[in-house]
Amino acid sequence: MYGPDARTIIYQSDRNGNIDLFTLDENTGKERQITNDLADDINPFYSPDLKWIVFQSNRNGNWDIFILDVETGNDTPLTTGATDEVFPAWSPNGKQIAFLVNDKGATDLYVMDVDGKNIKRITTDGKTNNLAWSPEGFRIAYQSERNGNLDIYSYDLKTGIEYRVTDYAGLDSGPTWDCGGSNLAFTSNRDEDTNIFQVFWQGGPAGNMTIDPSTDKWSQWRPSNDVSSVGY
Repeated sequence: MYGPDARTIIYQSDRNGNIDLFTLDENTGKERQITNDLADDINPFYSPDLKWIVFQSNRNGNWDIFILDVETGNDTPLTTGATDEVFPAWSPNGKQIAFLVNDKGATDLYVMDVDGKNIKRITTDGKTNNLAWSPEGFRIAYQSERNGNLDIYSYDLKTGIEYRVTDYAGLDSGPTWDCGGSNLAFTSNRDEDTNIFQVFWQGGPAGNMTIDPSTDKWSQWRPSNDVSSVGY
């Protein structure tokens, strides 16, 4: 993913026999290795000020979430539980980190402060994936296959209200926010082939953004910070 400066790219590589994290300055071509552990460090996500990186690592025997100081290279675990904590994502306002907890295959959405405190569970269905922060950092969109159907949902952290954004009987997945935070783009097969649609973040009529008979999916409607790869 690009950092908030739109020139620093952070990524993972297994060039050393395990997976480590690296950064690349797009303008200068300078590459820097930022983790160096025998375990795997994956799914990095920049803080809005570029000073910190949150990522997941299995260095303690299961997936935990770590925070790394970019200047010093020091990292600290934010979670230490027996479950797998995965796909961390820093809120655009810099205040919280969202992540998924995988407990024996059941995945749910959680949010915590950037110091690992005040952990809040958002979903309880065990089938939540593909979380995406709104631009201002107070709302989250995600997909859930609760009740046997894959749909898009959103959650307002200020009010504690969850919205079912789509109710199509088929597959709706991979939400991403527009720059103003009013609409969500998502992937759906409601046209009998896969296309990109848009909808108001609390739900309502959804409109086509693509209509090609080929497969169109995994949209990114703002600077790419979201990981939309778990769906269909």
